[in-house]
Amino acid sequence: MINGNDLHEITGSIMTGLIVGIGSQILLFDNGSTILVRCKYICIVAGDVTIGDGEVLSTAVNVFPLLNNKVLRTGLGLTVLFLCFLKMVTV
Repeated sequence: MINGNDLHEITGSIMTGLIVGIGSQILLFDNGSTILVRCKYICIVAGDVTIGDGEVLSTAVNVFPLLNNKVLRTGLGLTVLFLCFLKMVTV
């Protein structure tokens, strides 16, 4: 279960990878932190909204645009985890 300390740990880190397995997706961050996703999620990238599910392999593509982006803000409610990413620009 994620708590506020966990979120503090990933704030400012970069999402560097995604492991897609049967029944879950795991977000990997450059500081070694991970988040196991086994529920529905919404990705909003440049105004485009996609709905995914950590237990459905084919929806992992929704997370790809978030790779190599920095976690700017995080939030945690009773039933919602919120991650806001900052697009990293490479030259």
